[in-house]
Amino acid sequence: MNKMKDKMAFRPWALRKIDSRNRYIFADSKKIEAKIDELIRIYNPGSVLFYLSMPHEADLNPYLKKVRKKRKVYVPFMVGDSFKMVGYRLPLKRGRFGIFEAKKSPRAIKHVDMIIVPILGVDRTFRRIGFGKGMYDRFYEGLKKKPVTIFVQNRFCYTSSMITDDYDVSPDYIITPKHFFKIKA
Repeated sequence: MNKMKDKMAFRPWALRKIDSRNRYIFADSKKIEAKIDELIRIYNPGSVLFYLSMPHEADLNPYLKKVRKKRKVYVPFMVGDSFKMVGYRLPLKRGRFGIFEAKKSPRAIKHVDMIIVPILGVDRTFRRIGFGKGMYDRFYEGLKKKPVTIFVQNRFCYTSSMITDDYDVSPDYIITPKHFFKIKA
């Protein structure tokens, strides 16, 4: 547990903590996949929005390929200050912020049943602390029906202070290699 005064102080602390586990990324990612797989079996979503991982995030790309055999799988495509969902299809190319993206699609996808969200950490309200761009917050705000929301991270980074804003996304579940929290009833 850590007391932080604001998100600006929390982010570098969380990145250092997460980077210290980077050598375990493969094993940690497999543990996270198993827990997500359990939730997919329970909820049986028709569509899932995955993220395409950066080096310090759980690498769910192999799992994403497995899931897409049975469900619609979407990934973020950066548009302005937010993103839109596009179907996962190859080849991927590096987009803004160095994150891989699928090709842009003219099709407007407005609904998804489940969303897997990478996080740097959470505060005592369990709302998301991300990288400071607010893209997931703006995206989530635009959804009419809220999907089952799963936060994932390689190492649980938490502050007992309240440093998030009301508009920051909150999850149904938080998954790390060692933790599985159900947040909403």
